[in-house]
Amino acid sequence: SLPYQPLRAMGCSASKSSASGSSQAPPDPAFAPLTAEDFRGWKRISLLVLPANEAAPMRLLDARKLIAYIDGGGIMQRRQELEAQGIDVFADGEAVRGTMAQSKGRFAGMIAVSYAWIRIDQPDPEGEQLLQLRNPLEYWCNEREAAGEGATVLLIDFMCMHQPDAEMKRTDAETSAFRRALFNIGVLYGHAGTAVMKITETPAGSDPDRVYNRRGWTHLEKCNADLIKPVYSVVDVSAWNKSEIGALEDASGGVGYDTRYEIYEAKGKWTTEPDSSRTAWWIGTDQSKQMRMAGRTRGPPRSPSAFEEELAEVVFGYESDRKVCADLYARTAVPLLASQEAFEFSGLPWSPKQFGQLGAALGMCEKLGSLSITLTAQNSCDGQNGWDPHVESRLIDFFTAVGAGPAVPSLRTMVIDKEQESWADTSSAWPAEPAKSAEFKAALTEARKTLPNVEISARRNMS
Repeated sequence: SLPYQPLRAMGCSASKSSASGSSQAPPDPAFAPLTAEDFRGWKRISLLVLPANEAAPMRLLDARKLIAYIDGGGIMQRRQELEAQGIDVFADGEAVRGTMAQSKGRFAGMIAVSYAWIRIDQPDPEGEQLLQLRNPLEYWCNEREAAGEGATVLLIDFMCMHQPDAEMKRTDAETSAFRRALFNIGVLYGHAGTAVMKITETPAGSDPDRVYNRRGWTHLEKCNADLIKPVYSVVDVSAWNKSEIGALEDASGGVGYDTRYEIYEAKGKWTTEPDSSRTAWWIGTDQSKQMRMAGRTRGPPRSPSAFEEELAEVVFGYESDRKVCADLYARTAVPLLASQEAFEFSGLPWSPKQFGQLGAALGMCEKLGSLSITLTAQNSCDGQNGWDPHVESRLIDFFTAVGAGPAVPSLRTMVIDKEQESWADTSSAWPAEPAKSAEFKAALTEARKTLPNVEISARRNMS
């Protein structure tokens, strides 16, 4: 069972146990085994975020208040310090309850933020990561409000969960609340009705082992988000900011600016009234382009064993955290994959390894009835309007993994397609007799043995 030792910090490092753990969960509904319903309904999350006051294991932030705080030069502070100073960044109960409903559009009301901790005592000492979050978060709020969907709230672990003091200690009450929050952290990142915003670009000069793709805790958060969320609910805000730079430079005739992200002045001061070219861009450009770019970063769902293999490649402050993260992921992945009835993956530039991870995960999907994969321009275009070996390498890994796994008797339909813009001649279909290799044909043959009831079709004459 999962150890209940209090971890020092999410996204950073875990403590040696400062309190005796128990091999049996306490009689508290927050420690009950997770079920698929916990990731589609709101009962479990309510136990963590309500009442929206000092007693909540997770005290969520109000997005509009956080934006104002960032604009005023605010940086991340421990939750306890924010509360002690009376800094008005937290969401009230009405705002939190209002987000616990499936959004009508693509903008969830509750967001979990994933980011690397720059230091063990202060994850974002200069406020640079909060600044990366600022513009995408404002756009998100604008879209929700325009649709009449109300407030946006978010989880940033350092600001929302009880953190240790300078001596790495918590009170007994803080420890109890933190245990409840950590035990259920996968619900916030994996829930079907929440979104995840990833801050993947770490400030220059950071410890190379404290960057996003090297940290174990950020890997857990990212993989939880990859399980069942639609692509538009997993957003890389660093990619948004890079795409915004390009749009700004285009609008200004290539004129550069002095700052790193081109969205705030030197030394991290927010610019509310940028120069005329930037203002014209801001008013006249469809920001959905930025959101599309930022949203093409969702990875494939992974089996717990695949996740555990990847943990060998990431860094933890304490070795014991590796097992804790593996347990936390399994508690989320097993019920979610077992209950998923349909998957649709589109516009995702995955590598052959990632397609293999998807294939391996299918064996856990007991109720999966349909699977649709649309290959992207990055992995389906050879520029010659012919059978692309890049497509083949990805599908070989996918079908090989499917063939090596258990049967998926519930799966009835598998459709493989490609984005039309990925071909030089968009009026032409895929060739009727593509030159598939013997390796591809062998992988597909083995995969069919584990998919006894599946109709595999390709919309571009690929089957």
